[in-house]
Amino acid sequence: MTSPWTRTFRQIERHYMSHPELVELLLERLGGRNISAFSRGFTCTCPIHANSDNDGAFVVWFNQERMIWKCHTRCAAQGGLADLLVRKYNASFQQAVTWLAQFAGITISGPIMQVSPEQIQEETLATMKRRFGLSSQENGPVFFDESWVAWSQRYWQTPGGQVACDFLAGPLGTHNAYGEKRKGFPFEILCRFDIGFVPGGCWVRQNPDAPDKQIGWFDDRISIPWRMPGGQLIGFAGRRIDGQKYMKFQNYPHTKKAYALYGLHLPETQAEIQKERVLVLVEGYGDVWRGHQFGIHNVVAVGGVELTPQQISLMTSFDLDCVVLFYDGDTAGITTARKMANQLRDKVKVRVASCPDGYDPDDLPDRQAYLHQLEHSRLA
Repeated sequence: MTSPWTRTFRQIERHYMSHPELVELLLERLGGRNISAFSRGFTCTCPIHANSDNDGAFVVWFNQERMIWKCHTRCAAQGGLADLLVRKYNASFQQAVTWLAQFAGITISGPIMQVSPEQIQEETLATMKRRFGLSSQENGPVFFDESWVAWSQRYWQTPGGQVACDFLAGPLGTHNAYGEKRKGFPFEILCRFDIGFVPGGCWVRQNPDAPDKQIGWFDDRISIPWRMPGGQLIGFAGRRIDGQKYMKFQNYPHTKKAYALYGLHLPETQAEIQKERVLVLVEGYGDVWRGHQFGIHNVVAVGGVELTPQQISLMTSFDLDCVVLFYDGDTAGITTARKMANQLRDKVKVRVASCPDGYDPDDLPDRQAYLHQLEHSRLA
C-alpha cells in the first residue's frame, strides 16, 4: 500500500513538473549555477557539491510521470525530486516533502523540516510582504500596491518595450523579427487592461548564491495584471517576447489567479454579463482584449486549463442563462473546453464555440467574425 507521504509527494512532484519556473527557482535556491533550459528540463552545476565548475554536470529532465536528476561529476548521484534534498541536507523523506511543499506555497500537514538558514535561504511570504508592502487575506490572495502597474508602464520606451509594443500593436497577421504574428491591438485596449513591460533586472529578489545581489523575475516580459472582481491587484502574468515557446508565460511569485477571472474587474464586463445573462469564457488574455476591441465586453479568461472552485463561484454569482466556452480550434483547445464543460454542466447551461482550425479568438479580424463563432455555439 502506498504511504500517505508518498501520495502527497507525487502530487507535489506533479505540481513542480507543471511549473518549470518553480523547478528553475528551486535549483537556484539549492545552489545550482548557470542554469540552462532545454526542451524537457535543465542543466546546471551540481547543487549537491556547490564548488563544481562544470556547467552541464547536473541534468534534470521530466519524463511522462517523474522528474529525474543525475550528476555527471564527482558524486555520480541520481534520483528524484525529494532525493535531491535528502542527499544535499541529509534530510528524511518526510522533511524533504514538507519543505518542497512550503517552497511551492502548498499547505500540507506534517513535521516541519529542520534545516538551518545557512542551508536554505528561503524568502518567505512574510518577508516578501515586508519588502514590497504587500498584504493578504487569511489563506487568500496577496494584494499588490498599484505602484507596481505604474512601474511596469514606465518601460515602454526601452528597447525591449519597443519590441513588446511592436508585437502587441503592430499590423495584425504580419510577423516580427522573431517570427511571431503581430497582434494589432489598439493601444487604448492595452491601457484599459494596464498592460506594461518589465526589463531584465527590474522586478528582483535576493540571489540565493550571492545574498548581497539580486536577480530579476520578469526579465524582458510583457506584464499582465490580475485583479479581483473589485479591482484589487493580486499579481501578474508575464509573457516573453523573444519568440521562444519555453515558459512563454510565467507568473510573478504569490500571484494566485485561482481567485479571479481575468477581465471581470472591469465595470463594462460586469454590466454586460448582467445585461446579456451570458458569460463568454476564453483561454488567453489576447482573446479577452480582442473581444473588448470589438465592443464585446462579457468575455473573461481563466488563465489555465481547469476551473477552480473560486472561479466557478464567481461565474455562478451572476444570474446566467449560459456560459459559452470559446476556445482555440486545435486539439488542446477542444480538450480544455470539454474538461471545463464537465465542471460547469451541473451548475449552469454550457455552450461551446470554437474557432476554425488553426485560429485563436484573438486571430479573428473583426466583430462580425468574433460574434459569428459565438452565435453558432452548440450545447455541451
